[in-house]
Amino acid sequence: MTEAKNLSAKIALIAKEIGAIAKGGKNEQQGYAFIEYAQVAAKARELQAKHGIAIVPTIKSYESTEVRNKYGNLGYHYLIKLNFTVINVDDQNDQIVVDWIGEATDFGDKGINKAVTSGVKYFMMRLYNISEKGEKEADNITPDPIVDNASAPKPALKSCSKRKVDWKKVNEIKANVKEFDDIKALQKYWKELKLSEEYVKILKPCFSVRKKELMPDEESESAD
Repeated sequence: MTEAKNLSAKIALIAKEIGAIAKGGKNEQQGYAFIEYAQVAAKARELQAKHGIAIVPTIKSYESTEVRNKYGNLGYHYLIKLNFTVINVDDQNDQIVVDWIGEATDFGDKGINKAVTSGVKYFMMRLYNISEKGEKEADNITPDPIVDNASAPKPALKSCSKRKVDWKKVNEIKANVKEFDDIKALQKYWKELKLSEEYVKILKPCFSVRKKELMPDEESESAD
């Protein structure tokens, strides 16, 4: 542990040492990369122990709202009100209390866990000013918008090139796949799509991932 300092000085030291964190996670539904909770927690945990900072999270209250996807599957949107007490281990009277929120939508049984995990992750990112690798702004890394070429002539699909695949259709199917919470319904949807070879090559990995997530003995711990 470093020489005793006040809480604000310790937070500043951690913010300086923690640096940028690369995006290690990828959202399978929408295809974007993100910083995982485990990455943030691992770095923060090490430096908090080094500098003598403890963070105690508390759930103050939560709200849940029923939601349904286009297939009628029932899920819940959770809004969690959190309270974080950040304590200077060397002087426990030196502390700050911060109100925070976390939210998540889930069609299984992990909505609250996801909302809490999200809240903790973003609180630590804001507390220590954690940035993405390379200090890039969101606009610098956001993919170009998908162009709807519905009115353009459609040549026969022969490859997976971006010129001959309707990427809007691909993204819509990926989004639909993520909303299934029943493996039989997912398999039926896959068969009914009657996809050509080009689309099967692109979309089969997405279906395989969702199928594994829906297997009875497997659980997903991600929260993004």
